[in-house]
Amino acid sequence: MIVFKQALSAYWPGNAELLGPAPLMLQEYSRGAGLASIPKAHSEDLRRLSALRDAPKAGQSRLLCRAWGLILATHTPTIRRPKMLIWLREPRLKGLTPGSPDFFNVQRQLILNRPLIRQCYDDWYRRLLVDARSAPEGGAILELGSGGSYLKDLEPALVTSDVVPGIAERVVDGRRLPFADGTLRALLMSHVFHHIPDVNVFFKEAQRALVPGGVISMIEVAHTPFARFFFKNFHHEPYDDTPPEWSFTQDDPMMDCNQALTWMIFIRDRDRFNQRHPGFVIEKLELLPWLAYFCSGGVTSRYMIPKFLEGLFIGADRCLKPLQPLFSLHWHICLRKRRE
Repeated sequence: MIVFKQALSAYWPGNAELLGPAPLMLQEYSRGAGLASIPKAHSEDLRRLSALRDAPKAGQSRLLCRAWGLILATHTPTIRRPKMLIWLREPRLKGLTPGSPDFFNVQRQLILNRPLIRQCYDDWYRRLLVDARSAPEGGAILELGSGGSYLKDLEPALVTSDVVPGIAERVVDGRRLPFADGTLRALLMSHVFHHIPDVNVFFKEAQRALVPGGVISMIEVAHTPFARFFFKNFHHEPYDDTPPEWSFTQDDPMMDCNQALTWMIFIRDRDRFNQRHPGFVIEKLELLPWLAYFCSGGVTSRYMIPKFLEGLFIGADRCLKPLQPLFSLHWHICLRKRRE
C-alpha cells in the first residue's frame, strides 16, 4: 500500500482554477507493497508523481488533482457501530419520516438554535450566495432540495424547491427543470447533489436553463481520509467511492444516494466530466472548516457542547485550517457555464 506524507502546512485555496497552482505538495512516498497494490487506473499517475517537483506550474493542477485522488483511493476500514451511537441520535427526530415536512421543520430549528452548526451553515450559505451574485443579472436563483434551509432568509429573491410537495415554493426535480432556456442565473444546493440519481441528465438540463456565465454552486461531502472513514461508518446515507458509473437506482430520494459522488465526478473522473459536459468549467473546489460541524452533532445527533466552549471550537476551526486536507468533512464546489 502506498503511504503518502503530505506537508500539514499546505491547504486547498479557493483559486479560480481547480487546485492550481495549489501549494499542496507531495513530499515523499514509500512503496510498501509496490505498484501491484494500486488500482490499474492510477498506476501511471504514480509513476508520474516522481517528476512532480520539476513539472511546470501550468501543469501541476492536473497532476495534483490525480495525486489527491490516488491518496484518497486507499482502503477505508469498516467498523461495527457502538450501541452508544443510538443514544446520540437527536430525540426530536424520532418517529419522523426523513424527507417529510415535520422532519425538515425540526432540522431547521436545530440549525438555527445550535450556534456551532449555525456557524457552519452561515459560512456555507455565504459562499453559495457569493457564487450566485457573481453570475450575470437577469435570471432567477433556484435552490434545489431546500428541505430545512433558511437560505431564502438571506436572499429573498431566491426561489426554493424540493422533490417532495409541501416543503418549498415549488416542486422541482433537478433532471427536469421547469424553466425556459437561459432563464436561471444560479442553481444552489447544500447536501443535495449526491441525491441526484442521474447527474448527466441534470448537467444537460442545467446547461440548457442557465444563462451564459451562470453557476451551479454546492456544498457537498468531501473525500478526505477522515471524511471517508466518518461517512462510511457513522452516517445513515451510503458512501461508496468504488462504482465506475455515476448513476444509481433510486426508490427513496432521501436514502438512495451516494455521498462520494462529487469526488467520483470532479476528481477521479474529471477528464470524463470535461468530455461529457464541455459547457461547464470547474471554477472552485475548496475544503471547508470541519471541527465545529463534527462536534456539533450535525442535524441528526444530540448537541453536547456547553455554551462557554462554543467560541473555542469556532476559533479552533480557523487555527486548524492546515489540517483540512486530512480532516475536512465538506467542500464547496462551483461550476460555471461557459460564456459563448
